[in-house]
Amino acid sequence: MELIRQEDPATSACRVLARLQIPGAKSKSGARRDQLLGCLRLLAVEAFFKQLFQLSIFTGLARGCGFS
Repeated sequence: MELIRQEDPATSACRVLARLQIPGAKSKSGARRDQLLGCLRLLAVEAFFKQLFQLSIFTGLARGCGFS
């Protein structure tokens, strides 16, 4: 998030992330809801990152995890 804010101080990324929610029917426990929300936030951050830097965060993540 910090890179996005540095590149575009007027970004709406923080507001978008704060509004994200997981429907109650998708999770039976708080831990599962938190995990799903974290995944949803990662996808939202990816969209902002890709728009600003024309680069996917998943490329670096895959390389760091050893995928080719």
